[in-house]
Amino acid sequence: MAQKVGLTLAEQFVRYALDIGALELVPEGRPLKSKRLSPYFFNSGLFDTGDRMVNITTAYGNAIRRHFRSAEGTRFDLLYGHKTKLQSDSIRNANPR
Repeated sequence: MAQKVGLTLAEQFVRYALDIGALELVPEGRPLKSKRLSPYFFNSGLFDTGDRMVNITTAYGNAIRRHFRSAEGTRFDLLYGHKTKLQSDSIRNANPR
């Protein structure tokens, strides 16, 4: 995900997700299994290549580090996630660049 001048990291991630089709904005609503309508759909399955995995795990890692930066001296060495969906994200973030 190339840095785009003037955009926050979150905005860059949303833009990237839109560019690869992982985030769909559906103004008229998309039916969910629960029968509710959602104005968006996020398909994390489209983060299916090495480059895309690096982008999503880097975004998660940046958000985690930014959140804990406010707590002076807070360190962490373990990430919990859904056993099938976020396991590879946790592994990737355990060894940041």
